[in-house]
Amino acid sequence: MDNVVYADCVLINGKVATVDAHFSFKRAIAVKQGWIINVGEDQEIQQHIGPQTQVIDLGGKLILPAAHDSHIHIGWLADSWHCLNCQDVRSLAVLRERLRDQAARTPAGAWIRVCGLDPNAIKECAAEQRSLTRWDIDDVTADHPTLLALWDGHSCIVNSRALALSGLDASTPDPLGGHLGRTASGELDGNFIDLPALHLASGTMPRLTVAALKRTFWQPSA
Repeated sequence: MDNVVYADCVLINGKVATVDAHFSFKRAIAVKQGWIINVGEDQEIQQHIGPQTQVIDLGGKLILPAAHDSHIHIGWLADSWHCLNCQDVRSLAVLRERLRDQAARTPAGAWIRVCGLDPNAIKECAAEQRSLTRWDIDDVTADHPTLLALWDGHSCIVNSRALALSGLDASTPDPLGGHLGRTASGELDGNFIDLPALHLASGTMPRLTVAALKRTFWQPSA
């Protein structure tokens, strides 16, 4: 019992979701100064009970971690930190210039990912009363599959190289609950609207590794 830390509060006889790699469950928690200092079985956690420790019998109730997603989509947030942020873009000229610069810094064949773009704010498209399409960006991203994730989080625009890489063309049907933008002749214009379509468009795009996500989550605290 040497060097054992007495907890301010011990919760026993519960079902504690640890959310570890195996999503295992334990029965007890020891807390000191607002920090969890140990999680384990009742007998193991008993060592942290001192004269001033508050002991709470959970009666078999479930305990979940307090860190949760309050609709900030933390995974998407981390992913966005690895994208070219275009939230402030208001003209096609600026968008093309940023994509051209990004392409120059990106190895040929690697994906270019943009986030935060509001296509409704592109003044050239507004003046012509049309949507932003893949043909607006194809020539400056010719060597890179490119995905522009739009500000609403539910749609995107991809270039022709990304379409070809994904095997998508005019014969591709709209997924259930999603919509693919098309020309009058049925050719895909690069717009993918609503999540089923968004998932279809990004199907071949590499995902961040778990290690990269972890590094990103900790970045603000570094």
